[in-house]
Amino acid sequence: MDRYIGALLFNICAFFLPALYGTLSKLWVANIDRSRVATTDTFTYVGVVAEVLNEGLPRASWVIIGDKASRLYPERLQLTYTLIAVQAFLGLIMSIAFVGGASTFAKGFVPADIREASITYVRISAFSTLASAIETAVATSTRALDKPDVPLIISSAKFLVNIILDLLIISKVRVTRFQPTVNTQGGIQLACNLTASFVGLAYFLFKNSTRVVSEERPTRSMKPSWRSLKVLARPGAFTFAESAIRNALYLWLVSTIVSMGSDYATAW
Repeated sequence: MDRYIGALLFNICAFFLPALYGTLSKLWVANIDRSRVATTDTFTYVGVVAEVLNEGLPRASWVIIGDKASRLYPERLQLTYTLIAVQAFLGLIMSIAFVGGASTFAKGFVPADIREASITYVRISAFSTLASAIETAVATSTRALDKPDVPLIISSAKFLVNIILDLLIISKVRVTRFQPTVNTQGGIQLACNLTASFVGLAYFLFKNSTRVVSEERPTRSMKPSWRSLKVLARPGAFTFAESAIRNALYLWLVSTIVSMGSDYATAW
């Protein structure tokens, strides 16, 4: 994937499909309960908090893992495994924290008239942090390894499974008599996000397990290590701090808008 045009097409498709689904899902939720469209933004706001995590070490991958001029492939691969393992662990911790603080989170980002009804949705959304952490770590590191097909696999899996399940369960043309709720949509979205992230991870691991390194045979283990984490942490600390400040300001603005009520929150 060293050719610019090929990599560009892969990346455009990888970014376009989730955006298209995000629009369609809001339309389907509006058909279920228009007053709860603002509830679905919980996924977005949880994602903003997760973005702070995802813009730390993963953004460092471009200059560290992508440095094929001074690092052999096995070393870059070890850095990748370290990045994925650390992000998955931190994403799990953050997800558990969101579940425990669901009521507090809802007070800041869900309009008062639908707040109590949205707490379950917040708890469902919490584990999107884990899915996002794995997905971002795999996507950024594999792009740095010149493998844009992996992020495309993730986006395609997420888009196709989401569209199929939403069409069958919550859209107007659903084939079951089951009456869906907004929580149903949240559960489907979370399940598909987790599935897509693990599918992308499995695809990446499978590709590397079948690769025969002829000229760059590893002289050490490629398992995650503290040494690799330290290498990633140096540049990652700066991107993490910048993202934390930027997203804190954004969430402050959002919480102010949400406090105005459902109409303003939905329009936003």
